[in-house]
Amino acid sequence: MNVVILAGGYGTRLHEKTNKIPKPMVNVGRKPILLHIVDYFLKFNCENFIVCSGYKSAYITKYLEKNYKKLNRNTFIYKSAEIKVINTGVKTNTGGRIHAIKEHLDDEFFITYGDGLSNVNLDLVKKVNKRTETALTISVGHPTSRFGEINIKNNKVENFQEKPKLKGWINIGYMYGNLNLLDYLKKDDIFEVDSMSRLVEASQLSAYKHNGEFFPVDNMRDLREINQIYRDKKAFWV
Repeated sequence: MNVVILAGGYGTRLHEKTNKIPKPMVNVGRKPILLHIVDYFLKFNCENFIVCSGYKSAYITKYLEKNYKKLNRNTFIYKSAEIKVINTGVKTNTGGRIHAIKEHLDDEFFITYGDGLSNVNLDLVKKVNKRTETALTISVGHPTSRFGEINIKNNKVENFQEKPKLKGWINIGYMYGNLNLLDYLKKDDIFEVDSMSRLVEASQLSAYKHNGEFFPVDNMRDLREINQIYRDKKAFWV
C-alpha cells in the first residue's frame, strides 16, 4: 500500500531553515521529519512511500542516496521501506502533486503532509473509510491554542489553562483514500480547497476524529517545541 507524502512546498514560515533545505528534511532530534513520518507508517506495515517533492527536491534525493541503499534513480531503501522521490514541481499546488503521481498509486493509499507528526491510529482511519464507502477519509483533530486561556468570574480569575485544546476540528493529514479520489482531482487544484470541496458536494469525504496528539511544524517556535518534546523523551509518535 502506498503512502503519499506531500513534501514540495516552500516552507516560508520556517525560512531560517528552509532557505537551505526543504521543510520535511528539517531535523527533529538527529533525523529529518520525513523519516519520523516514515517510521510511524512502518509501525502499521506500510512500506511503499511516494514523496511528492518540489522545492529543493535534489536535497531529499541526495540525502537518501548518501545515507541509504539506492534501488534505482529515484527510489531508496530505508529499513523495510521503499521511498520513491518524485519531483512534482516547485510551484505545484497540493492537488496537482497528487495528480502528478496518479500512475504510481495502488488501489488504496494514505496521504499525509511532510511536516506533521501524530499518533493517529491508522487502522481506525481505514475502518472509517471502509464503513463510509467514501473516496477519501481525513483525520481531524482539535488544534492547540497558541495562548493560555483564563476563565474569569466577577473580575476574579477562576483558573488558567496553558495552551488548551480548542473545540473545533481541523484536517491534520493522515488521510486514507482510493482511486475514486482521482475523479475529483484536477492538476491545478489546491487539494484542501478545490478537491475536497468537490468531495463534500458528492458526499465522498469522511473524517476520523482523532483525540490524541498531533503537531504541525510550521515555524521556528514549533521546531524548538517539538525538539524539546523529543529531548524530554515524550515523543508521542515514536
